[in-house]
Formats: sequence, C-alpha cells, structure tokens
Amino acid sequence: MDSDNHYEVSVDVPGINKDDINLSYQGNTLTISATKHASKTDKDDQGNILTQEHSVGHILFQLINLNS
Repeated sequence: MDSDNHYEVSVDVPGINKDDINLSYQGNTLTISATKHASKTDKDDQGNILTQEHSVGHILFQLINLNS
C-alpha cells in the first residue's frame, strides 16, 4: 500500500518463521531476505540411521526506487 508518506508491505513466506526474515532499506531499495534450514533423519526399528537429509533455501526480494 502506498500513501503520501509511507509504504506498507505484506509478505507471505510459507515455512519460514517471522524472526528469520531480514529487512533492510538502503538508498531507495527495500530488501527482504530469509534463509531456511531443514533436516530429516529416517531410522529403522533399532534406531539405526537409514538416511539423513539436510537442505538450505534462500529467498531474496527487492523493491527498488521507492522514493522516485
């Protein structure tokens, strides 16, 4: 939303906690970024590890020239 003296931005980032989202404003650019880490371990009935997966995902969104 744009008004005379400010912007209001709403972002939906499924699977990422609110505290893990980073906002920065430099020049006329608003940057929204986040990193998601996930791990999964599958074990057999005796507790032995069968598989382990680790993944990392990054998002970056920029709104440029907000004041022009």
